[in-house]
Amino acid sequence: MILKSLTLMLALAGPLAMPAAAEISQDALRYASQQRERAGLPPLRYDRKLARAAEAQARHQAATAKMRHDGPRGSRPFDRIQATGYKGCAGAENVAFGQNDAREVTVAWMNSAGHRRNIMHPVMQHGAVAAARGADGRLYWAMVLGARNCRR
Repeated sequence: MILKSLTLMLALAGPLAMPAAAEISQDALRYASQQRERAGLPPLRYDRKLARAAEAQARHQAATAKMRHDGPRGSRPFDRIQATGYKGCAGAENVAFGQNDAREVTVAWMNSAGHRRNIMHPVMQHGAVAAARGADGRLYWAMVLGARNCRR
């Protein structure tokens, strides 16, 4: 249902074609995981529950045309992660806007100290990325990361 709603939303967004939501998430996680592996860290594994949190934030940012961590009804990243039922001991969220594809947004996150720290944190195990196009034509991005085992 999430994939269908994001795909439909992107299809209705206009002439700029985008890959399916799952492809965007997998590509961004692959790019981030390549950086992690270069540093001797395990790759991030896609998590469907975290994908719901990422999609909710990407859609909220697109609807409000604002890049931010505050989400629907004032929710915070950990609120959205918990609301999905993800049982974790750690979580993080990266947001961005304006990048055209998964590679471009991952490069932007890796060039930002705080976002890079989230991606490269050794405890992170799972993740998902979502993008939504706002009425302003920009893509709004959210990456949600999580860990179920914080003893590393």
